[in-house]
Amino acid sequence: MNERGVATTVQENSEKRPIKVIAAEGSNESFQYNINGMLTDYINAAGNITTLQNNDQNKLIQTILAKGKPEQRIVLWEYDQYSQATSIKIGEKQQIKQ
Repeated sequence: MNERGVATTVQENSEKRPIKVIAAEGSNESFQYNINGMLTDYINAAGNITTLQNNDQNKLIQTILAKGKPEQRIVLWEYDQYSQATSIKIGEKQQIKQ
């Protein structure tokens, strides 16, 4: 609760995961999940979008930070047959593969 008595509000989906957080001062953040319950999209209070992609084993394989903005960054993960991360690549303004 802030000094005016206004509380931060959290809206949840049916699995009790947060989908929207509205801060006492009025800013908000939103979250989206895939059918496996893994976070796929996050929009922060400044409107910056972070997109996350997982493989079939729910391992994170790609993160796009500041999606669609000049400062966009892409982080890629690769794994071995034991699901151990073997490489992490970071790029600037890479072409996004859909």
